[in-house]
Order: sequence, then C-alpha cells, then structure tokens
Amino acid sequence: MRHMLRQERDDEEEEEEEEEEEDDDVRVALRSKLNLITAENVHEDLAAINHLINDLQGATASYSILEKEYHRQEEQLAQLEYDYNGRLEISQTISKYQSDSLAQARSINSDTESSSADYTSDYED
Repeated sequence: MRHMLRQERDDEEEEEEEEEEEDDDVRVALRSKLNLITAENVHEDLAAINHLINDLQGATASYSILEKEYHRQEEQLAQLEYDYNGRLEISQTISKYQSDSLAQARSINSDTESSSADYTSDYED
C-alpha cells in the first residue's frame, strides 16, 4: 500500500512538475510577446514623438519668421511716426510763423492806414 501511495504521490508530483513547466512555457511566451508589444509600442511612440518634434521645429521656424517680420514692420512704423511728427512740428512752426507774419503785416497795414489818415487829415484842414 505504501508503494501505491508513493506511486500516486510521485505521479502527482510529475503532473505538478509538468504543469509548472507548461506554466513556465506560457509565462515565457507571454513575456516575450509582452516585450515585443512593448518594443513595438516604444518604437511607435518614438516615431510619433519624432513626428511631433519635427512639427514643433517647423512651427517654431515659421513663428520666428513671422516674429522677425512683425518687429521689422514695427520698427518701420516707428520710423514713419518719427518722420511724421518731425514734419508736423515743421508744419506747425511754419503755420505759426505765417500767422505771426500775417498779424504783423495787418498791424503794419493798420498803422500805415492810421498814419495815412492822420497825414491826410492834417492837410485837409
């Protein structure tokens, strides 16, 4: 009877070992598939990341060009504004000079008419 029990126990141990080996084989296969999937995903992820990096570099280059153009136009506008203000000051100065000259001419004309009237009134008596 002991012999039969030992035989059964040995048979059970063999079955367990076979099951463990099968489990190990399945685990190894599963690990290798997971590693492969992970490697593929990493490769796909890297490809996507590289694509995004290229897109970012392109967008950055475009932005840089637009930003330089913006600053160039801003400087040009500042120069035009400076020129305009300078011409406006000159125009205002000329206008003020003309107004002053006109006022002075009227004053002289008024004085001339006044003294002419005085002169004629002296001789009319």
